[in-house]
Amino acid sequence: LREENADLRQRLRRAQKNIDEHIIENKNLSDRYYSVGENSVSFKEELEATQVLLLKEQENIKGLQGYIDHLRTEICKSGQDSLIKLFDGIPGSERKNETQIVPNGDVAHETVELVPHKIKACHRLSAELNPEDLMLSCTLCYEKMRIDEITSHSRICSAQSQSKNRALLKPDTLIVNVTCSEADIEKASFKIVTRTNLENYNNSHYDVHRSESDCLWLRDNLQELCTECVVPPLLQQTTLNGKTRELERFLSRLCQHQILRTSSLIQLFLTGSDEEIITAKEEFSERQSLKQSPIEYKPSRISTSDKGTLVKCQKYLVSIVNSLSGLINHLRSSLESGSKKGQGRWFKSIAESEPEETYLKTAAQALSKVCDDLEKGQKEDEKLIIGDLQSVLEYIYSCQELLGRVESSVNTFLYWEEEVRVCEEMKKNMNKESSTDLTTRWAEANSNLHAAKAHLEMMYENLSNELYHFDYQKELELREIFIEYTTLKFEQYEKVKSKWEAATVMTEMKLSRDNRAIVFT
Repeated sequence: LREENADLRQRLRRAQKNIDEHIIENKNLSDRYYSVGENSVSFKEELEATQVLLLKEQENIKGLQGYIDHLRTEICKSGQDSLIKLFDGIPGSERKNETQIVPNGDVAHETVELVPHKIKACHRLSAELNPEDLMLSCTLCYEKMRIDEITSHSRICSAQSQSKNRALLKPDTLIVNVTCSEADIEKASFKIVTRTNLENYNNSHYDVHRSESDCLWLRDNLQELCTECVVPPLLQQTTLNGKTRELERFLSRLCQHQILRTSSLIQLFLTGSDEEIITAKEEFSERQSLKQSPIEYKPSRISTSDKGTLVKCQKYLVSIVNSLSGLINHLRSSLESGSKKGQGRWFKSIAESEPEETYLKTAAQALSKVCDDLEKGQKEDEKLIIGDLQSVLEYIYSCQELLGRVESSVNTFLYWEEEVRVCEEMKKNMNKESSTDLTTRWAEANSNLHAAKAHLEMMYENLSNELYHFDYQKELELREIFIEYTTLKFEQYEKVKSKWEAATVMTEMKLSRDNRAIVFT
């Protein structure tokens, strides 16, 4: 009986251990199930948006094909060699089993066999695309996949998944991506996905939702706690796309800053729960209610030199601010004047004034359409360029604020240094009995001097590296904007060139003596 009892106890322990293991496995599977479901919803939203864009592209292709058919009819009437050559060079104007234009202006109905290597892949119609050819990008691991691979990928990828994620090869990496789905719009929040291998983070992936007020709180809190740093700006935007773009730019600047990226406040913002954020915001509000406005101290004599490092930095920032402000104002005024005084509406007015299908009506309509198309595309693209330049300008303003705090710290130190020196000189000329108040004044000034000196040393300790990082980051962002701007202008030039070539052909059409606007009989 004793041996059987011992054996039963041992078997009971093994059964209990197996039960515990199954409970843990069941819990992990449950967490995995919910994370996979959330990931599937995200992919479904992206798929729906892609399908909507695909339908729009198909409608655009149909409209363009109709316009090509209209041009084909007009070309048949004109019979001009230059017009026929231009039309033959337009991608999509030659198709199988359709009308072919011959030099004499007649129409030949025959099957045209297209040479495969003459048709570029980029000119393939959207209607010919197979939905399975569309590639999507996972917002968590950035892996490219086809639509039919979404289900299998969602089983192995999740922000909270314990499975092996794609490793970050570069050390000390902190990457943040900001998205906004339809569910986020209803909640008035943004989805922030973080990938990192920093030591002070427990996991490599985080997925949180933050409101616009949370982002503003983070910026204000950092500006109060990190007075020795250039805290990036966070511009107020009106559109959803602009808000998402600006928030991601703001967080990217923080992640690239060597001091701010290690702040516990940023770690709380990227990884904390909603309750922790609410508690931190309440503590910040309490500090703000008790905060007193600082007193500006200035010494009686301030000796400044144009050769001073601080003065040189301030003058440089003023110079680049003036230049950037002028560029932004010019681009903005050009955009506004271009939208108000579009020349396309005048060509349209000329076309509408023609009662018959005259040359003037056809040519003016073509010119009106060219001008309108060019203005529409240019307006939206240049708005983004202006927004990016404005963000860099606000970033420079933040650096000016830092230099202003440094200058204020210097003035405070000089003020109390001068106050201590005055007290010591006054103390030498007075007797011991009447020097009690002066001693108190000297002690207060001396205490404030030590505090001002400590604060000034703190401001200057990392100032050189701070300004170096700001200068490099500012130039890096302007480089990206300049590349985007030149690429945009080049694409606009190519677009303008092709459209004006087509408009030139339309304006070279022969006049018809039969179609007249004025008929007086």
